[in-house]
Amino acid sequence: MLNLILDSGAFTAWSKGTPVDIDEYIAYAKANAEGINHVVALDVIPGEFGRVPTPAEVEASAASSWENLLYMQKEGIDPVPVFHQGERFYWLHKMIEHGCKYIGISPANDRTTQQKRLWLDRVFGEICDAEGWPVVHTHAFGVTAVPLLMRYPWYSADSSTWAVTAGRGGM
Repeated sequence: MLNLILDSGAFTAWSKGTPVDIDEYIAYAKANAEGINHVVALDVIPGEFGRVPTPAEVEASAASSWENLLYMQKEGIDPVPVFHQGERFYWLHKMIEHGCKYIGISPANDRTTQQKRLWLDRVFGEICDAEGWPVVHTHAFGVTAVPLLMRYPWYSADSSTWAVTAGRGGM
């Protein structure tokens, strides 16, 4: 049996400068609920593609993502929120305290594997119990480095890098 996760495509839309309509996303999720196991909350990516966002933009995006999560819940969807590298850990704790059982973890694309590892060490240090197991399920967004996939107790993971690379003639 497939375990399908519906993602809004917020990162791709952001990189192209096109918004995602949350009501259309919710309608699509409801219309296809039979084949979907989890729906990712519509997260808001800060700033503009190609430039480093300001701390104020990061905070505003995290707050908007939180509002989207609450709105989707109000509309009958139990979405998977996303915690992004660069956001305050306040948001991760808020997700857990709110009762989210499945959280997406998104390292920044513009960071080195070492920088991602240091951040992920902190993330898992915050969400793991005394035995080293996460208190929530975690989904790795865009994690392609095998050492990072193997280092942490992910519940699930995805990345489009393999498809993009193959489409450009890579291996």
